[in-house]
Amino acid sequence: MDEPFTADFAFLNGARNLVKSVGLSGREENALEEASDLGSKGLLLAKHPNPQGTKSKLVIVADIDDQQLRQRVHRLLSDHDVRFVEVDELPGFADEVERVAH
Repeated sequence: MDEPFTADFAFLNGARNLVKSVGLSGREENALEEASDLGSKGLLLAKHPNPQGTKSKLVIVADIDDQQLRQRVHRLLSDHDVRFVEVDELPGFADEVERVAH
């Protein structure tokens, strides 16, 4: 990507995992558009290693109240090779990062 991408946190686990916390719109159409944009960026990050050859993966953290919308966002991001972590999954995700980050 020719534009900078800012993540809230990053850790290594065979790849550079860029963790970004986002607030998606409450309107389904807007939320899916925002998720699609993040998915596209995540796909580009996954396909193009940095100059040192390190691969990157995008991890999105969000809180989505509507279960149907949450499932659609999860599927969309997954199709773009982007991991989605729901806010209530954060304790388990933090444990995973402590176990596997290096």
